[in-house]
Amino acid sequence: MEHKVETRGDSTYIYFSGDIDQTCAHSVRQILHDIVTSQLTTVVELSDVPVIDSSGVASLLDGEKTAKQRGHRLELAAPSTRVSRVLELAHLDRYFIIRDR
Repeated sequence: MEHKVETRGDSTYIYFSGDIDQTCAHSVRQILHDIVTSQLTTVVELSDVPVIDSSGVASLLDGEKTAKQRGHRLELAAPSTRVSRVLELAHLDRYFIIRDR
């Protein structure tokens, strides 16, 4: 998993690429925590994430929880087909704000 961060206005975009699984879930959780605590809106771009497992999903949920506790917002953007399917199966497509881009 690799990532890059870009700030535009009041929003920070995190572009992840590669699998988000148990081997990197702790890093993803830390990256999200560091950003959502300081930004009003964090957008997590997932178009280059081919696979996400339960630990990766848990990292996203933890980031969302942290953002909400601070009155901030975490959004997902352009999840790949497989990531979208995992979110749908877990009914998390109704929980997260998901944008096309």
